[in-house]
Amino acid sequence: MLETDVALKSIRNLGTAFLAWTPRLGAAIVVVLLFWIGAKAVQWAARRAVHSRNRHRNLQVAFGRLAFAAAISVGLLVAATVAFPSFTIGSLIQLLGVSGVVIGFAFKDILQNFLGGILLLITNPFGVGDQIVVDSYEGTVEEIQPRATLITTYDRTTVIVPNSDLFTKSVTVNTAYERRRMRCDVKVKSSDARRAHDVLERAILSDIEGVEKDPKASVLLIGLGAELLTFRLLWWSSPKRGDYLIVQDRVLLAVHDVLQREGIALG
Repeated sequence: MLETDVALKSIRNLGTAFLAWTPRLGAAIVVVLLFWIGAKAVQWAARRAVHSRNRHRNLQVAFGRLAFAAAISVGLLVAATVAFPSFTIGSLIQLLGVSGVVIGFAFKDILQNFLGGILLLITNPFGVGDQIVVDSYEGTVEEIQPRATLITTYDRTTVIVPNSDLFTKSVTVNTAYERRRMRCDVKVKSSDARRAHDVLERAILSDIEGVEKDPKASVLLIGLGAELLTFRLLWWSSPKRGDYLIVQDRVLLAVHDVLQREGIALG
């Protein structure tokens, strides 16, 4: 009977303590909400500040995220001191010292991806809308999130690539420049290399929509045979896949038509 009385007394004490602590908990929640609203405002202000000096969209996103994370961290610290009056900066440092290693191992991948995302946004090797190749995936960058980057492939599937992979692996940015040099090898049956060269050059230098005039397209002889010649066609066009495939189609059709008119057969 005595043990039951002790248990009931302990439960009542805990209930009383919880009720006494409830106002502090409510105040802490209010503090977190206020700081969350403030963090959103700070994020917007940081992005606007960068925008007024630099129209770099990635840099705006990076600074906005860093400002939001900093404001939320301060809010959580203030909320902790409201909810637990005995909680101090010294307590926080001590807690981090004890659990830092455990947290570091537990959230290693998350932290790597978050830092990788921030570094990608700041260094700007590519941005939203660029077409990139990483590993066996190729497509258009749709969004750079804190943990991963979303890539839409050309057959309309979404690939989620961890930011740490994008920062540590080789990435090909096909749309890094406004123009991209394309090439195509053509084999023809001819014993007159100079004539075949001139015919192909006349074809590729004709007014083909999408082929840049400067730098000028060119034709190079890269292989000799008894009756089989290999030429490389080089031209500049838009770097986007949808654009350069259409231009390539026009170039090859023009080459085919000229070869037929000149009586030169393909090899």
